[in-house]
Amino acid sequence: MSWLPHLRTTSFRRYSSCAAPIRSQLERPPIAYHYLRTPIPYDIGLQLQENIVDTRARWRKAGTYTGAADDVGDVVLLLEHTPTYTTGRRDLALTSSSTHPEQVKMVHSGAEFHQSKRGGQVTYHGMGQLVGYPILDIGSGGMSLSARCYVDYIQSVLSAYARATLSDADVLAPHPNGHVGVFVGPQEKLASIGIQIRHRITSHGFAMNVTREPIPWFDLVTACGLNDVRATSLEGVLSGQRLPPSESQSLLSVETVAKDLMTFFGDKFGRRMAPLQEVEQTGARSREEDIWSEIRGLIQRAEDAASERMNSASVLWRPQTI
Repeated sequence: MSWLPHLRTTSFRRYSSCAAPIRSQLERPPIAYHYLRTPIPYDIGLQLQENIVDTRARWRKAGTYTGAADDVGDVVLLLEHTPTYTTGRRDLALTSSSTHPEQVKMVHSGAEFHQSKRGGQVTYHGMGQLVGYPILDIGSGGMSLSARCYVDYIQSVLSAYARATLSDADVLAPHPNGHVGVFVGPQEKLASIGIQIRHRITSHGFAMNVTREPIPWFDLVTACGLNDVRATSLEGVLSGQRLPPSESQSLLSVETVAKDLMTFFGDKFGRRMAPLQEVEQTGARSREEDIWSEIRGLIQRAEDAASERMNSASVLWRPQTI
């Protein structure tokens, strides 16, 4: 059940300068979504994305799909990571043997540190934060989005959800200074966006702070290189308290927020959204069933690997004392 049954996806296309999708959602396959309930180590999540992108590219190269059928296999992965700091392409000039300046600040925090090929700079991923990895063929005939418009679409989805949820807050997207993301006022950031496109298929995506758990981790670094901006969360704005108390029941569920957000996602992209399990059981032609089955198998193996690692290590909810 949705935690906010009154949410509506009302006319948020006005916040976007990019055109609406070319074809009606009724003419195209659904976008599947799947929430991974086990916290996912970053390296496992990264490998899962790359495997799905490679799978879709392989099927396309084999000539299995043409035109509208390129949309078959569009999926949004929804999850929480175990505590991890990541950086993007803007910092890749640092070699693997170098220590990132922000890495010095977090060395004793208990979190991992990874460089990635997404856009953007240093950010944090962890429990209480919804991470979304849309793996979409944005070059297909039905979508035909530039990278800039794709980022604009994601930003519109997140900001529309934030405005509906935080009705009295000053939600800004983008920042008045042009920074990509979703902000509450000019000095607090709620959601970040960093993407990669390979074989015209997207990976990486967005992160939105749902509960207050991520905030102490963000305070250890200069997230996204913004010195005058600090992190906030949906729960923090709703409660009026930015930092989590020592012991508290969260007002919001990351899983529920994830599922609510998919309504906004489908409205913006002009597509029907469906749980992955339902997409597999639609009785579609066998080739469509094959690609969905392969994607489902990749996700299951990632969840199994995450569960195995979780059983052998504890997950920190707060940074260790430095």
